[in-house]
Amino acid sequence: MFNVAWNGSGRPLCENEQANITAYVRIVEDETGVLWHNFNNYDSKKETGFVGLKNQGATCYLNSLLQSLYFTNAFRKVCLPGIRVELSSVPIGFEVSPFRFDLLTLAQAIYEIPTEDEESMSNSAYTLQRLFYQLQTSDTAVSTSELTKSFGWETRHIFEQQDVQELSRKLMERMEEKMKETPAENVLPQLFSGKIKTYISCINVDYESSRIEDFWDIQLNVSGNKNVLESFKDYIQVEQLVGENQYHAGDEYKLQDANKGVIFTSFPDVLHLQLKRFEYDIERDAMMKINDRYEFPEIFDAAPFLTDDADKTEPWTYQLHGVLVHSGDLNAGHYYAFLKPGKDGWFYKYDDDKVTKATRREVLEENFGGEYRTPNSVYRSPVQKRAAPVLRQNSAYMLVYIRQSRVDNILCPVTEEDIPQHIGKFHFLRKMSEKAVSNMDPRPAVQGRNCSQGAEASRERRGASLHASQSGDGRNVPASRRHGPCRL
Repeated sequence: MFNVAWNGSGRPLCENEQANITAYVRIVEDETGVLWHNFNNYDSKKETGFVGLKNQGATCYLNSLLQSLYFTNAFRKVCLPGIRVELSSVPIGFEVSPFRFDLLTLAQAIYEIPTEDEESMSNSAYTLQRLFYQLQTSDTAVSTSELTKSFGWETRHIFEQQDVQELSRKLMERMEEKMKETPAENVLPQLFSGKIKTYISCINVDYESSRIEDFWDIQLNVSGNKNVLESFKDYIQVEQLVGENQYHAGDEYKLQDANKGVIFTSFPDVLHLQLKRFEYDIERDAMMKINDRYEFPEIFDAAPFLTDDADKTEPWTYQLHGVLVHSGDLNAGHYYAFLKPGKDGWFYKYDDDKVTKATRREVLEENFGGEYRTPNSVYRSPVQKRAAPVLRQNSAYMLVYIRQSRVDNILCPVTEEDIPQHIGKFHFLRKMSEKAVSNMDPRPAVQGRNCSQGAEASRERRGASLHASQSGDGRNVPASRRHGPCRL
């Protein structure tokens, strides 16, 4: 400090037993209202108008996915002028006026699934309807225990963090199966499914082999790419089959030089991008998390990644709706989501049972990964040199984009009138029953709780206690229990 030149300046930090100290004070406006909040007695509903989901043990990944689907309003209630219900898909006895077909199809997606005759806790469609109803009407955080029980999960499964992409796909498959032979039969593919063409095209002769398949999400490489657009270019990169790798184009053309690749023929209205943050490291012979900086835009044009003959009468511009985040490493981590409930306005952070407003920087810059940066995009300069930069442990692993021309339809308002009557009626009767029990029962310790609820709470407490002893704060889960197979 007194004799060694500091930071390449040619002078020591202190000279003649003196040092000049300059302090820079930044005045920060607390836009969100929670910057200095201690969150004691924090009321998410009062502060934001929304409620969170309770973490059963290691279900934060499930909570972030469910919140993302819930705030894709069309997943609950679809009001899309572009969707037409085929008469053949309407079940016998279901009356639909011609007006409904001529002007507008109103299908309520998840709420349209008929569950009146199957109000069972083993019916995942019914429990999902109930969960969405509670998220819409409850004043406090909502439990996911009914939904996970309908998946067939046992206590040990709620302490295993599963693959979010696989869970999302299986949930979609199950809901799509439940929607068969209902007016909402084709709603989910319209919302979430696009088409991709895999091809091999000969260079010197007129011959091409191709097939078109559906996709529900796109996995983008993070490693080696700086942003989403570079990953898309990498995804559709053309491989040349020449020399020893020539393509056999049938008996007519024999071996030919050819181009091999994939190209998109259409994108869905709601585009899910899975960022490949976890990859196998050949040097370490293990799976590792990629913490490299990887940027994603608020708005991007997907048209350059479509075939030349794709329908481009309507812009293929997408705007950011949700960012699902993983914080930690491969062995232990936590999941939460940033979602924008409306077309305009704030993003909100959904961190299990807590919901807070989020700034644009929190949503974007702080989830790009890479080395920490100051607000003016300059890397932080340490007091002393480090062997390696400090990388962010939190980064986006899934992005949700909505096609701009369809935003009004995707985020159409969902009111209590859109909820099936038997779902709302059940919760109304339950609340009245709990209120009556609370008024009659003189024991304050068990007010509003029957025997079965008390037993369930006891089991939950035992499970929480066991998990706390095994994994610390109830969020970080060792790898041995994180990567179980998806049990949906």
